[in-house]
Amino acid sequence: SDDYNNSPITNNLMWSHYANGLRGFCLEFDAISLQEDLNESTKKTMATFKIKYQKKPQILNLSDFANSSQIFHVDENDYINNVISTISTKSIDWEYENEVRIISLSDKNLHKYKPSSLVSIIIGEKMPLDKREALITLIKVTNPNIFIKEARLIKDSYSIEIV
Repeated sequence: SDDYNNSPITNNLMWSHYANGLRGFCLEFDAISLQEDLNESTKKTMATFKIKYQKKPQILNLSDFANSSQIFHVDENDYINNVISTISTKSIDWEYENEVRIISLSDKNLHKYKPSSLVSIIIGEKMPLDKREALITLIKVTNPNIFIKEARLIKDSYSIEIV
């Protein structure tokens, strides 16, 4: 049995914000395998970074850039790190998401991954039956070995379980 305790997958807000109140679905990937696939797909022109949650936003000023050594090509890492830090922070209110972001410098919008990188598809219990049937049919055609699970509310609770 998978251990989803304290995971974003069982967080009610995640299913509310991103899956229309258990009416959508979630793709569960093997993180290492997916990163390898994306590195191959983008010829290593992508990077992943974990979001930092804080009370105040990270500020990036043009004057900081103008006064930095970047202008004189001495050390590009200072400013690049400031930019990454700015785009990798969110309000502490979103900490439950446990988000990782991916930046790609590839000119492609779609990136391939191996079917084996996709561990499971978790369908919300409130997904309309016709959409659920269409999704399951598509899954069986494209990746017949994938695990199909369901996210549902535990009876007399606001907690979500994956079965």
